[in-house]
Amino acid sequence: MSLTPRMPAGTIRPEHVGGDVDVYGWVHRRRDLGGLIFIDLRDRAGLVQVIVNPTSAPAAFEVASGLHDEYVVEVHGQVNRRPQGSENPRIATGEVDPRLLPGMKARGWGRVLAIG
Repeated sequence: MSLTPRMPAGTIRPEHVGGDVDVYGWVHRRRDLGGLIFIDLRDRAGLVQVIVNPTSAPAAFEVASGLHDEYVVEVHGQVNRRPQGSENPRIATGEVDPRLLPGMKARGWGRVLAIG
């Protein structure tokens, strides 16, 4: 359990860079690009891309590998600014990426995956 207040996915902005966030939502899409997993997480406030790195959060990477669309997940991460040139102007959160910290819980269709 984290003491960080929940933050709606669509409200994470550059002013949150360096801070920790807890985000809850549905997996909109999961992409495995050979070493990093990118999860587009959505809630009623919008969409944010979460990055899962096997080096910094190996157990969370294992959980993220098993996620599917519409799984409900809880993510604790640190907000980072996207590298220059990789920003996504099509979404409101396109300048930032929460990087997953150790500790991720995922629940979907009766199947529960948890790390803690």
